[in-house]
Amino acid sequence: MLALSERSVTRDEIDWRSARGAEDRTRMEMAVTDIRAGLVPRAEHERVWQNYDQRLTDEQRR
Repeated sequence: MLALSERSVTRDEIDWRSARGAEDRTRMEMAVTDIRAGLVPRAEHERVWQNYDQRLTDEQRR
């Protein structure tokens, strides 16, 4: 019985681990939200690249 009690996990420790997991998930979700807020859609990048290509073409004609 003593060996079993030494290897068992207490209810408090299970609750603490569960709460810690929830905090970690919340922190990760916030980090992902911050990253997504800073992203620029690909279509916007393509418009900028087309503009650069057009300016380069214009410069080469001159």
